[in-house]
Amino acid sequence: MSAKGKGWTAQLDNALTTATAGRTVTVPVYVLRTPGSARNTSVTLTAKSESDPTVTRSLTCTVDVGDTIPR
Repeated sequence: MSAKGKGWTAQLDNALTTATAGRTVTVPVYVLRTPGSARNTSVTLTAKSESDPTVTRSLTCTVDVGDTIPR
């Protein structure tokens, strides 16, 4: 997983999840922004099959500061 915007980081609570072949699962991604950083970032999450490591799928989305909840 990666976040490309300056001052942004992305993390998962758990790096492992289970999905039946051909099915979709929801994976919570937590994105943190330091004060003064870029207003948005691109986050890319890549999933890799444990039974066949040559099989991967990636998804990229844009996160804007307006999409976040301050802590």
